[in-house]
Amino acid sequence: MISGRILYELRSSRGLTLEQASEIIGVHKSTLCRYEQEETITLRPPVLDAVCRLYGVTPALLEAERPEEVLWYPLLSPTEVAEAYAKLPERDRIRISRMLLPDPAKR
Repeated sequence: MISGRILYELRSSRGLTLEQASEIIGVHKSTLCRYEQEETITLRPPVLDAVCRLYGVTPALLEAERPEEVLWYPLLSPTEVAEAYAKLPERDRIRISRMLLPDPAKR
């Protein structure tokens, strides 16, 4: 089961209209509107895949029982993350790399 609220939050955070998002996902805009207004919905696998690709999320995020815990921060696209990372000072990029990449000595 997918939270309609999460679908709405994802679309809104990306600045997409119903028409734009529905065209990319491959459903009518009234269908997407209905999805967003429902508390929980079930999406067909092709639609779920299209939603995940469009918003850059996993099905697990869409299935969160408490969307407010997942969506407390603005969701960024991979490009936005890369741009923000590139603006960081070198020491901060090194710290982040150390947190994200496994230590070769521990392999």
